[in-house]
Amino acid sequence: MSSLLNKENMVEDLDEDFGDELDEIKAKRAKIDEPSEDVQDKKLETFLDWCKAKEVFIDYNKVKIVCSGTSHNYGMVAIKDIDKDEVLSRIPKSAILEPSTTQINEMLAKNSKNLKSKSNWSKLIISLMFELNNSNSKWREYLDCFPNYDLFDLPMFWETSELKSWLENTCIPRNVIIDLDNMKNEFESIIKPFLDQNKQYFEFNLFYYFDFK
Repeated sequence: MSSLLNKENMVEDLDEDFGDELDEIKAKRAKIDEPSEDVQDKKLETFLDWCKAKEVFIDYNKVKIVCSGTSHNYGMVAIKDIDKDEVLSRIPKSAILEPSTTQINEMLAKNSKNLKSKSNWSKLIISLMFELNNSNSKWREYLDCFPNYDLFDLPMFWETSELKSWLENTCIPRNVIIDLDNMKNEFESIIKPFLDQNKQYFEFNLFYYFDFK
């Protein structure tokens, strides 16, 4: 129990540490409304054209990709019964966004030792941060389908008071607290020093913990 209380205090400290920064970011960023169906359909059409160009296989006889009827935003739904072990999609390695395929892969490789982390996510997260803010990214059509993070309703984005009251007597608050603590430490000790050393390649807003989270 004492360890949990310490972790709860830690989250409160996190809120205090980044409170001003978070308020500043929210004030500068206008609230983005949910895209209209026409805009969503256009994004989906463009993404599917991208999949075809990248030789991504999708079995349209059994599934379809839609922006409604899914858990959140775009998703794949079945339109016929699916057999056991049936292949519904196949993605070439060249179409996968990861540290060895990103435009900054050489930079990441050179700094591989400094980017080692407990989570092993640092290089992948930096790759995604770079490509998201690169208008010429070869994954642009894929990244444009990402949901607006202002619409996320995950416990890690809740206020501390909401986390404690709504999920009381579950293991989730403790796990979220631990995750947030680890994320903050990884950002401050690994991610941000790397961004500071390579400022010319990254947008200014990426230097905030809130955007990293």
